[in-house]
Amino acid sequence: MFCPNCGTENPPNAKFCYECGINLLNSIKVDKADIYKDPVDDMNINISHGDESESNIAQKESEDTDNKSDNTENESPGSKNNCIICKAGEMIPMVHKGSLGFGIKNTLECNNCGAVFEKKGQKYKLSKVNDTNQPLWIRYGHQTLNEDEWTRIGDGGISDVEQQKINQEKIDELDNYKQHN
Repeated sequence: MFCPNCGTENPPNAKFCYECGINLLNSIKVDKADIYKDPVDDMNINISHGDESESNIAQKESEDTDNKSDNTENESPGSKNNCIICKAGEMIPMVHKGSLGFGIKNTLECNNCGAVFEKKGQKYKLSKVNDTNQPLWIRYGHQTLNEDEWTRIGDGGISDVEQQKINQEKIDELDNYKQHN
């Protein structure tokens, strides 16, 4: 069961969200299909690039390990399994069980820079990097954004909220100009 407030996955019998504390019984109804869902099956969103799921990428990596060449010229920072933070590491899907067997946390973790993206419903939260002076961490650390936003940020773009602020500033400037002319 996903929290409607923060997107954290909680056990089906949870009364309160383990992340934000919202009362889940009053907020949502549990879909029986979600109770029996394998959490690894939910790891099919690619926050980097491309159209393959992260779980498929992990499977292909294990199959292709012997066939990999040292030629990395064809791999761009935008290739489907590259980390958007360091542009070099690969994003590996991980499943972490909570203490005492309660809760499950699905993450994507970079094997190079240590970036960790926690799955929050249909979004991802950048929850950790090894180098906290990294510009993307400074700007987006602990933010929960959707796949398209992370992809855009990885390509040098900005989040939806930042774009909305820029758009509003332009509208305000235009209104101010119209008032004075």
